[in-house]
Amino acid sequence: ATGNVISDGTSGGNLIATAMATDISPKQGTFIGPTTSIGDGWNVRFDKRGNLYNLTHHDGDNGFNQGALDCHTRAGAKCVGAWPFYVGNVGLHTMDQSDFYVDVDTNRIFFPTDKSNGASTSTSGRSVSQGVACIDVSVISSPALCGGSVNTAYTALRVDDYPIHKGSTNMAVFNNRIYYNDSRTGVMNCFDTKLNNGLGAACPGQPFAVQGVTSAWNNAASLKTIGGKLYGAASESRAFCFDPSTNAMCEGWTTSKILAQAAYRVIELPDASGNLAAACFVTGDQTRPARTSTHYSNSVPWAVYCFTPAGNSYVTPGWLNTDFAPNQGSHYFGAYSNNPEVNGTRIYWSNNASAENWKYYCYDVALNSGAGGWCNSNFPISVTPVTTAKGTHSSYTLVLDPQNENCFWVNNDANRIAAYDAITGQLGCTSPPSTVTFSGATTVPRLSCTDENGVRAWRNVTLRAPGSANYTSVKLTVVDSSGNPISGYTDL
Repeated sequence: ATGNVISDGTSGGNLIATAMATDISPKQGTFIGPTTSIGDGWNVRFDKRGNLYNLTHHDGDNGFNQGALDCHTRAGAKCVGAWPFYVGNVGLHTMDQSDFYVDVDTNRIFFPTDKSNGASTSTSGRSVSQGVACIDVSVISSPALCGGSVNTAYTALRVDDYPIHKGSTNMAVFNNRIYYNDSRTGVMNCFDTKLNNGLGAACPGQPFAVQGVTSAWNNAASLKTIGGKLYGAASESRAFCFDPSTNAMCEGWTTSKILAQAAYRVIELPDASGNLAAACFVTGDQTRPARTSTHYSNSVPWAVYCFTPAGNSYVTPGWLNTDFAPNQGSHYFGAYSNNPEVNGTRIYWSNNASAENWKYYCYDVALNSGAGGWCNSNFPISVTPVTTAKGTHSSYTLVLDPQNENCFWVNNDANRIAAYDAITGQLGCTSPPSTVTFSGATTVPRLSCTDENGVRAWRNVTLRAPGSANYTSVKLTVVDSSGNPISGYTDL
């Protein structure tokens, strides 16, 4: 066996080998200007090949049959090949909250949808079922329906009459399973992306009842994975916790919590140490800018209700009422915003505005001796809304980069995708990820064709960059080939 290592002498008859490894984290986003993407934008999701995707919401520009998946590189270039990939021509629709899941192992993309009998011809079209569809992007230049047809790519989870692109509103992922509430009945649908040879299938036993929930329409329903549980809100002014490990209500939440109004967003609330303190639910629509009168009453006072994982009431921090609730913009913040993102003690969100500047917020609950405060003077980030022939567009979503939590991405009604540094608030991502990975197997090969020989022990690991002035501490964890920490080699 051979390997590219440097001999550093011997010890006890064994060769000492030295090698240098470089972190292989993806180059971060410089995606900062108008793009060639199409239709109404919404969220962005990533694969591990340097690409990001967006799924146009509410069926794209015409609102009935132009739903499509689009692809760009992290640098902003359009992916080579047949992009965007349209799904409306086979009767599939993209939701108002057109979120989706990228299986980074198989490079298949799954999204909740409803299906009509053929392509819809108007915004008043109807669908005959709702479920999950799959797009194969393993060959990036040739996206295709998984299995080659709509019959193999789409799984109906409930057959019923739905307005097009209204079959579901919210979505959360746990262990390769997609969960969402059915808009008509409120039941929890579940789709396992690993079943059926990777084409996916309905989870055994689904749908699952959510106590007290009988509908989940898009302007008053939300769902978020927090600490391995699904916290949600639904149309009947209910807040609930669903345990995906048992597919039943969480312990301490056997009955859903009754709120004064329907909740629009679910917030993961950390404490000053970064541990989960509570799940919070935001209601109300007061102090909205002028455009709000076309969407909300502008008369219901803000309120934030918080509960511990055990289901007990939690005293709502004052900043949620003064700094979060009023800063949610003016345009369908319930239907078109995603839930805030959390990294440690920092909470990020987009205001989803059109009658005012787009704003991206970062609040750190650990600042000011635990009293909290804006992450730095650059937050909130304020951006002049984009105006086109369609009118003034609103901001929609903000999502942390799964491969670098120190970077976040935004998308909006004008589909102007952009990346921001989550630490500095500057346009473009420059801060490296807090966690980097090196492969021992490729850095120092086993140098043996048998298990008896090869690498006998590791002596030391030296971090050579970045310089010590750029960080305060370093910890090393060694994991096995399955990603499990090895006992005695954790947080060294």
